[in-house]
Amino acid sequence: MEHTLCWRCARLLLSFLLLALACGMVNGQDGNNWDYKGEVVGQIGWGRFYHGDGLVGSGSEWGGALGVKPFSGKLRRLGFEIHADRLSVGYELGNNSNQGNVATVVGNVLYHFSDSGVQPYLAGGFGVLRADYTQLIRGGAVLGSTEDYVFKVDANEMVMNIGAGVKARIVRGLAVRPEVRFYNTTMGSGYNFGSIRLSLGIGYYW
Repeated sequence: MEHTLCWRCARLLLSFLLLALACGMVNGQDGNNWDYKGEVVGQIGWGRFYHGDGLVGSGSEWGGALGVKPFSGKLRRLGFEIHADRLSVGYELGNNSNQGNVATVVGNVLYHFSDSGVQPYLAGGFGVLRADYTQLIRGGAVLGSTEDYVFKVDANEMVMNIGAGVKARIVRGLAVRPEVRFYNTTMGSGYNFGSIRLSLGIGYYW
């Protein structure tokens, strides 16, 4: 079931990406550069969250970003943004289940590979991640006990992230933004969390 859902979400994101590219190419045929200085983006998506190599859960994601492209000339393709999101995680297999949420806030540097109506980009930066979830093992699955085992995780960690996506203009001031993003907390002590996110955003650009 998990793998089926994963592939369905991946195919959906790919479809949106192809649509974004088509829209961007149509809007880029006039030969005009897409020149903007700021953007506000809302995003929805899906993600998986891991503790080490173990899957904590997967589920829906929502979030947004506030970004700027402050430079002109040779640095015009460089951008900066604050990105925040919340991922709902759920997992159930046999007697084991996990349920909770993961929130992240990161500051990123972006590099855009085009000035046209279709702008592929890479993003990367650092921030904070809060994991708040509960693990339940039912009915004596731990050390011969007959009671349920409940383990609560409430942790804050420094996190790094990298991502890639496309900003594709639909009409003046509006664009779609499909994206894939990876998170990891291995640079610090404590919990080792990792995550992959697929999302689609709608942005206003000025």
